[in-house]
Amino acid sequence: MPAFTRRTAAYSLVAAVALGGCTTIERPTGPPVGPVGPQIVISKPGTDTIVAPGQTVNFLVTVTSSTGIDSVYTEVVGSSLNSPVLLNLESPATFGVSVPPDRQSGGTLILVVHGIDSLGQSGDTAVRVVQLQ
Repeated sequence: MPAFTRRTAAYSLVAAVALGGCTTIERPTGPPVGPVGPQIVISKPGTDTIVAPGQTVNFLVTVTSSTGIDSVYTEVVGSSLNSPVLLNLESPATFGVSVPPDRQSGGTLILVVHGIDSLGQSGDTAVRVVQLQ
């Protein structure tokens, strides 16, 4: 068996330092830097809204993006409403989504809105729930 030498000790020290250094990597934390996709606000109706059946439900949506709005997707769950895709909007873009009584198919309407900016970045999805009672 070979004897323990200075060279063996040096190799062991280098290996220990190299392996030990890999476990203490600093990672940046905090909010994302730069654009993060369109911001979506559903301002009407308010949260926890209850609407009597037989009434038209009107949603008001505003989408903003510092880089431009490529597309906005809407869907109304609990409705037979066909939701168009809105393309190449100026920021800020405000639009309404109306759900007439004959298009309502349940006790709850859920508006889901998602946007993509001109850089291809997705923003957070906005959701609003309305109870029909």
